Amino acid sequence: MSGSSPIRPLDAQMLHAYEGRLRSQGVPVDRWTRPGLASEEMGETLAPLGLSLPIEGRVWWGWHDGAIREGQDKIIGPWRSFLSLAEAVKVAQEFRSMAEELVEPDTPPLDDPDFRWNPAWLPIKGPQLPFVIDCSVADGTLTPIRFIDWQNVDGFFKPRAESFGQMVSWWIEAIDCGAWRWDPERNQWDTHDELLEWDLRTNPLV
Repeated sequence: MSGSSPIRPLDAQMLHAYEGRLRSQGVPVDRWTRPGLASEEMGETLAPLGLSLPIEGRVWWGWHDGAIREGQDKIIGPWRSFLSLAEAVKVAQEFRSMAEELVEPDTPPLDDPDFRWNPAWLPIKGPQLPFVIDCSVADGTLTPIRFIDWQNVDGFFKPRAESFGQMVSWWIEAIDCGAWRWDPERNQWDTHDELLEWDLRTNPLV
């Protein structure tokens, strides 16, 4: 795989492959992750935002509903906090409130809170520099992944991955090429970005 690989949707097979890589590295997946959610639980949890999860989001939180505190910023890769769906809803609400507080009247587009935080965005990582999925996509279609850095608001509008599956395929590649290596004695990742292809080395999702 590489940054130019065909775009794939996230599915159970890909997550099984990724979890296999994590386990082969010695990552304590069973000890640090929560059980996945049923569809009804996802709907109830998302109700405060008035959103429905796209298919890739349902696959993601159906796999595991985030990580416990000890492993939250380690379990799915270096510095990648694994939010539960309830935590994702809370982070989305916080960012929406911040966007509304930062509205600058009579200064388009800064007079619109949607410019800084689209109500259809849902974090999968956060709260610092979150990765977000787009819950406004048509059912059954891919969801782009955006990297939210309020120091570069214009960069919000360019997806950093065309699908959730494309991003996870890059994570698999990072382990396979040795760029991500788990140190079981220290319970943390060592990174060797120089082993990644250049387009992945400069992509904040990897």
